[in-house]
Amino acid sequence: MSNNTTRAAGPGGVGGVDGDAYPLAYTGAEIDTAISGWQTAKSQADATAADIAAGKKAITTAGLVTGTMQASGGDSGIADAIINRSVENINSIAENVGESAFYGCEKLATARFSVALNVGKSAFRQCVALAEIDFHEAQEISEYAFYGCKVCNIFIFRSKSLCKLVNSNAFTNTPIRSSGGYIYVPSDLLDRYKSATNWGTFSSKFRAIEDYPEICGGTT
Repeated sequence: MSNNTTRAAGPGGVGGVDGDAYPLAYTGAEIDTAISGWQTAKSQADATAADIAAGKKAITTAGLVTGTMQASGGDSGIADAIINRSVENINSIAENVGESAFYGCEKLATARFSVALNVGKSAFRQCVALAEIDFHEAQEISEYAFYGCKVCNIFIFRSKSLCKLVNSNAFTNTPIRSSGGYIYVPSDLLDRYKSATNWGTFSSKFRAIEDYPEICGGTT
């Protein structure tokens, strides 16, 4: 291909068929749509101009959209993901975080979601540099969501209603399972979290958001 309908770059900057990427910029809202709806790109070997138009997009550190990302081999979740593995910080209004959406984003350091309701299976798996994650409205955390986030010491869940934890393995290989990490929730939900299904496993790891403004920055 010789024009701007070149195929999308893959993880780590590896190009597609022609080794190029779409030089197209999108608004923040469109990027948020990509996070929410990345599953639409499944089974797509490469991105085309039509894929981009249909919303099958990927995020790069420069804020550009590069189309559907295709990894070779490895976990199918990574192969299907459309979010660039080198993204470093996310501050998003996406409604949901898709399954394996940030799987293997080894440079991701912070992630904040103001309206996301659901966190998909393995959504942040092996985000080995992730230090802080903040959800304002999360209602459900799926299996292995934070698996392998080995330096993430701060998990903030601000919703005024109890967030469902599908399986305690969501925190496997994180400081929540060992030492140093804490889960911050509204004070009026603190006792409920400590005894809730699957959350109860981490009863000693809960802290009230209101007691740690230097970490949580307030209740909203």
